[in-house]
Amino acid sequence: MSSEEIPMAKTTPTMTPHGNLPGHYESIITVRDLAWDVFPWACVGEFWFIMFGLSRHPQYQQLIRLLTSKAARGPSEASPKFLDIGTCIGQDLRALHRDGAPLSSLYGIDAIPEFETIGYALFRDEDHFLPGHDIVGDIIYSILRRIWPRLPALGLL
Repeated sequence: MSSEEIPMAKTTPTMTPHGNLPGHYESIITVRDLAWDVFPWACVGEFWFIMFGLSRHPQYQQLIRLLTSKAARGPSEASPKFLDIGTCIGQDLRALHRDGAPLSSLYGIDAIPEFETIGYALFRDEDHFLPGHDIVGDIIYSILRRIWPRLPALGLL
């Protein structure tokens, strides 16, 4: 696969896996293949994990201001936290950190535990993240089971 075949390869934000995206197409493809083997979702096959979608949201800068503003909080007030539900390999958490959000404010949850390791393989930053900030769990299944325990579709999950 060439660089032209990877979606958004030329327009990905400045934070890229291994520092410089154009020199690392093979690594990105390898990581995509690892993630695909774990769970073959279309978003994995289409390389959404290198598109940093949250950073293109219209309210992204407001989120960064909230997560980085110390003046808005009093001395006893807890700092704001961000939970990325369905974090996949954690690309949006990494973008938030790149843009100034402290790691202590960033959390991710995903039902697929292998995605955490795949994220470290792509970004090579296992030593940067705090223990307990990458949570494995399926919150949708838990909620559905509690409010509708006999839902036939739960047998499919």
